[in-house]
Amino acid sequence: MIHGRNIAAVRRVYPRAPDWSLSFWQSEGFREFLDTLFRPEKVEALTPASRALLVSNHRRLLAGHGFRFVILDKTAIPAPEREQALIILREMAPEYVLEDERLAVFEYGASTSEVR
Repeated sequence: MIHGRNIAAVRRVYPRAPDWSLSFWQSEGFREFLDTLFRPEKVEALTPASRALLVSNHRRLLAGHGFRFVILDKTAIPAPEREQALIILREMAPEYVLEDERLAVFEYGASTSEVR
């Protein structure tokens, strides 16, 4: 995807979207999703079953709000957090991944929007 614009880091962006999106970005569920991605210590002690449930809940959270894509700017994140985020995003079972040295694009597909 080439559009000539910078992609802001997720912690600093509010989308141009309906009013409900602001409440989503400020929700506990979204904060937990970010913690799972960028704070490895939050998931290190989880059992495999607990981790699988957490990852499944994150996928449902995004799907329930109509998100199909997660784009990660790998150059903006320190290595340990970047690796954790990539692992979790892959565990969320994307239908398609496009990745280079700078960006990782995860598509979770239209079928996830039916998951509630």
